Formats: sequence, C-alpha cells, structure tokens
Amino acid sequence: MKKNLVIVAIILSVLAVIAFAGCDMLAAQSMMDDFIDDVNAQRWSALVSYLHSDWEDEVNSGVWESMFLDSLPLDLTIATDTAATATGDEGTIFSFTIEDDGGDMKIRSISRAGMTLD
Repeated sequence: MKKNLVIVAIILSVLAVIAFAGCDMLAAQSMMDDFIDDVNAQRWSALVSYLHSDWEDEVNSGVWESMFLDSLPLDLTIATDTAATATGDEGTIFSFTIEDDGGDMKIRSISRAGMTLD
C-alpha cells in the first residue's frame, strides 16, 4: 500500500511539472502569435507591449521598420517557453528569446542577420 502511494505521488509530481511547463509554453506561443500578427499589420506602436521590462534598446517605429519591414510577412515557425523563430520573406530568419516577466511571457531579445535588439 505504501509503495502504491509513493508511485502515485511521483506520478502526480511529474504531471504537475509538465502542466506548469506546458502553461509557459502555451503562454509564449500565444504571445508570439499576437506579436507576429502585429508585426505583419505594421502596428509598430503596439510592439513595445511584448517586450521584457529589462529591455534596454530604444525602440520606435524607425527601429521596428529597419528590423522587419523588408521581410514581411513573417511566419512563426517554432515557439517554446524560452525561444521562438520566425521566417520572413525570402527566408530571413528572426530569433527571439523569451523570459518570464512578472508572470507574463515577454520577448527579451530579437535577432536577425547583423542586427540584435535587447
């Protein structure tokens, strides 16, 4: 009986870890889907809301246009709870790092060939 309780406790612990990790991944996926939608719609002023509070680079519409405009539309190709990748027109690859920011998943950095914002 005691052995069965230990096994059940282990299984429940594993399921709890999976559930919490899955929540972060779903939150990051949803946030990145929304971010890509805003980029493709060229809603530059909305993009700052997706950035981590530790973001240091100045961002304005000119910065966003330099980073994304020549590669639209973007397609989110993969998103996990810590990273995402999007592909732009003509195969331009964008890499994103994602971190928890007070309970919300936010973008910590964005990179493409020759340019990184963080």
